[in-house]
Amino acid sequence: MDLVEFGQYLKKLRKNRGLTLSQLAMEAKTSHSYLSQIENGKKQNFPSSEMLINLSGPLGVYYAELLKHAGYLWDEDLDGYNEQLDMERYDREKNMDMDDFDDEEPYWTDLNNLLTKEPHITYRDFLITNEERKLILAYLDGLFAKREGEQLELILPEDRQDT
Repeated sequence: MDLVEFGQYLKKLRKNRGLTLSQLAMEAKTSHSYLSQIENGKKQNFPSSEMLINLSGPLGVYYAELLKHAGYLWDEDLDGYNEQLDMERYDREKNMDMDDFDDEEPYWTDLNNLLTKEPHITYRDFLITNEERKLILAYLDGLFAKREGEQLELILPEDRQDT
């Protein structure tokens, strides 16, 4: 795949997720102009592997898939890589009870990270779309807004006692 084809591929992924260039740039922590240059085949090199990590979540694809399209991995490497990631996650979680999940690293237990960074999330065998993720996040923000307010009320009196 050449740079123009890679740019078209990224543009297709972005549009399939319902993202504008600005939205993707914000989620991937890069600039709108940089992404535009990639999509239009104006960059001289493929994006770095670090940039591909940042793009994978918002675009809803495995990091390895982007590595393959950018020429960093070959097809035979890709299948093994994705399978290895899935097996590592499965092995780690299969024997855990709910108490063990409390001690897991935050990436795996934070619902916000799950909804914003994991490319393939399903609910009862339905793939959750980008729009559905936004609705879920909006609902959760509303649900937990009161808790954030309660935390602030608990913190503020302590701060006042120190002054």
